[in-house]
Amino acid sequence: MTNNTCNIAVVVVLYQQTVEQSLSLTTLRQHESHLGAYQLIVYNNSADYKAVLPHAIVENASTNNGLAKAYNRALALAQQHGCKWLMLLDQDTSLTADYLEQVSAFVERADSSRYVVAVPRLIENGVQLSPTCYKPSRGVVWRQKTVISLVDVPSKQVVTAFNSATLVNVDMLLAMGGFDETYPLDMLDHRMFWLFHEKHLSIAFLPVSLAHSLSENSVMETSRYKSYLEAHRRWAASLGWRTLFNFKFRMALRWAQQILLQEDIVKRRATFRILFK
Repeated sequence: MTNNTCNIAVVVVLYQQTVEQSLSLTTLRQHESHLGAYQLIVYNNSADYKAVLPHAIVENASTNNGLAKAYNRALALAQQHGCKWLMLLDQDTSLTADYLEQVSAFVERADSSRYVVAVPRLIENGVQLSPTCYKPSRGVVWRQKTVISLVDVPSKQVVTAFNSATLVNVDMLLAMGGFDETYPLDMLDHRMFWLFHEKHLSIAFLPVSLAHSLSENSVMETSRYKSYLEAHRRWAASLGWRTLFNFKFRMALRWAQQILLQEDIVKRRATFRILFK
């Protein structure tokens, strides 16, 4: 239930979807008794739709601002309402009673000055997608090595995770300057976890799994695919020439695969062009 005195704020970011269509909102309401008091924030990125939801803070953007601006606005609102933690949700996450119970238990017992973030395991078809760890020189390679605790993280590797169902420490994120708006959508999560790594901040691993569907490049809209490639290139370049080289090598392999499979020619051109940027 939405409450003005609570430790948890929950933000759901909508795009081209109504409040009623959102799986995240539907399952949150179904299982909210397992979470306890929380402040609900809905950030709507659809300019042609005005979201309305009683007992929630609703922000209707005039244009699609992506995730970073939405999350930063939610951070500010969470702080204003005295919330110590902010749960990040996209619009189509299927929440479970077990997940919400784990979040509630973590918030009750956790030292808010110790952990910057708490993450669940995200699973697709029996495969853990998040959290994972990677060598900075190789960049983010999904399904390289999964992580369920700090014991699983090899020396000199970086833990990263998807935004979905992540619980972030409001005061610690604000002290870091919030979410990096130079990455409005793609790679925002990896940028966030890289900053946690640089600052030696502690990550908590929630002993619970949620189903997650990873967007495939082959079905991604062309404009989104181009944005994804550019964000990934910038991210790789920020980690050094070795990471950028490995990224471009993988893009060369992808370009060859796209030709063999006769994928969309606009996407093939976008992949080819990123090799020379």
